[in-house]
Amino acid sequence: MQQIFPQRVVFTTLLVVVCIFSGYAQSYGFGLKGGLTGATQAWESRSRANSLMLGWHVAAFIESQDNTEDKFSIFSQLGYHTRGSAARFSGGVGFDGQILDARTFRLQFNNISLALGGKRKYPAFTGHQWFYSLAVRGEYTLDYNLEIYSGFAEGVRRFNFGISVGTGYQFNIAEKVGIVLELQVQPDFSRQVFIPPSRWNNPYNGQLQQLPEQNIRNLSVELTVGFRLLREIVYEEDYNEY
Repeated sequence: MQQIFPQRVVFTTLLVVVCIFSGYAQSYGFGLKGGLTGATQAWESRSRANSLMLGWHVAAFIESQDNTEDKFSIFSQLGYHTRGSAARFSGGVGFDGQILDARTFRLQFNNISLALGGKRKYPAFTGHQWFYSLAVRGEYTLDYNLEIYSGFAEGVRRFNFGISVGTGYQFNIAEKVGIVLELQVQPDFSRQVFIPPSRWNNPYNGQLQQLPEQNIRNLSVELTVGFRLLREIVYEEDYNEY
């Protein structure tokens, strides 16, 4: 049965985050970012499904900013991410003697991700900073394509969680406009797919095979570039000091 994405939970969470930033931060940054994803998993099938799958991601983010030193900030982001792996077969002779060409299958999961975390920033040049970040993630799988493992769709888990660990560099190109470059490693702690031991009819070569238990977790590396806008909030008492 198709599950319904909990939109109310996402929008409520984002509203709470925005209210926190508006209520406690003197300023905040926000923007859009996206880039290339390298995704892999560990299928117990002679490592054929453990190859790297290239995908993409895009996210909107908001983060707090201290006008004085800006050494630490909290952030939240909501994005679309492709997870999964690739299954590559080198070709050969099939069970019935037919010649099998080399082929690659995509095992792709299209996920909505909500993350909340913090950044530790360090100055570089004037208007430049490098940083490292740590965040917790919750994800929901909108749809997926198992291709060669399509018979195991019931083993797909819609909700997953993990962390994001990253480093990056940001710099200003105008007074309130900046560029963000980021590299993140995103392991999942939960299982994207769980399949008990079963017999599997391999559609690639027509053989009936015994498939061991599958405990599949996502591991992704993301290379990201984005635009960051600064929204300054100046309170009335700040003017009274002058």
